[in-house]
Amino acid sequence: MLRALAGGAVVLLTSSLALGARTPKGPCSPVSQNDQIVQDMRDLVSEDGHDAPTHLWRVADSLPSLPARDVHLIRDKAVCQRALDAVNRSNQDSAVVNGGVWIAKSVIVFQVGDVYIVNDPAERAGEYRPMYVYDSGFTRLKVIFTY
Repeated sequence: MLRALAGGAVVLLTSSLALGARTPKGPCSPVSQNDQIVQDMRDLVSEDGHDAPTHLWRVADSLPSLPARDVHLIRDKAVCQRALDAVNRSNQDSAVVNGGVWIAKSVIVFQVGDVYIVNDPAERAGEYRPMYVYDSGFTRLKVIFTY
């Protein structure tokens, strides 16, 4: 399910409970194709007949509009490691603002067109979760927030 925050930000509803009691054993968070976060991501970027608000949120956040089949959950450890390193660099860069550094231990990585959308399922910003959007070289493009 999607929700909008003030300013047109996209919100993807996720739950740590959806991941169950699985613990990470490497840079890729233990998520499967059947987990809700995967379907939520497909719904977010899918051009497959979703409602107008979803389309507007996607456009407002400059996310790609692709068929759901083009949203890929990445399980490659090397790609997950690059994403994990990028998230930790992003968190290091924001330490001055936040007053502390969050160190991600594993991430969920989606390839959506030519961008990667990365989530650390353990990271919280109040009630929200940051979803980092990176280009193919893992340069941060933006952060969208989920809850």
